[in-house]
Amino acid sequence: MGYNLLEDTNRSETIDKHFLKPANRSPGHGLHAEYFDNLDLKGAPVLTRIDSIMRQYWWRGFPGKQVSENHFSMRWTGMITPPATGLYEIKITTNGKNRLYIDDSVIVNDWDHLENSIEQKPIFMEKGKEYKIEVDYADSVNYASINLQWRRFYEKPSDERLAADAVSLAKRSDVVIVVAGISPQLEGEESPSTSPASKEETARA
Repeated sequence: MGYNLLEDTNRSETIDKHFLKPANRSPGHGLHAEYFDNLDLKGAPVLTRIDSIMRQYWWRGFPGKQVSENHFSMRWTGMITPPATGLYEIKITTNGKNRLYIDDSVIVNDWDHLENSIEQKPIFMEKGKEYKIEVDYADSVNYASINLQWRRFYEKPSDERLAADAVSLAKRSDVVIVVAGISPQLEGEESPSTSPASKEETARA
């Protein structure tokens, strides 16, 4: 690489269903979903199914005709298996209340928050090991949604080490191709501008 990227490309992404198995030994991938017609996960669920998409946007709608619009709660349960060993950041983005448990330990608890919640916390997990997971959610506002995400933290090598490795490799090579530059997000002159002054300067150039 020669140098660490200035832009962090290791961003959170929605957890893919292939890393999840539903509770109760149900077949397939995803999480076992239970939907309740109240905000407290009480009583018998009015709808049960396997949710294979961990990014749900019901907005002004609802998960099913059995579920009350803007007045329901949901529980996802199952197992999560990480693809690599390391420190993961688990992130929940919701319009509503949420809780997250890993192996029955509380990882995220924002049950008292009413809307627009983004909660995240790092947790160490081992490759191939199954961890029990539970996600609780309650919607009492418009635009119901939940997004369960993660990302793995990487230990970046120093810029000096990357540069030294690149120079060493170049010295042993017959041909060296160098790709260099910065993102338009970092360079103002490369960014689009609609100000009158910038248009005048461009015309003169």
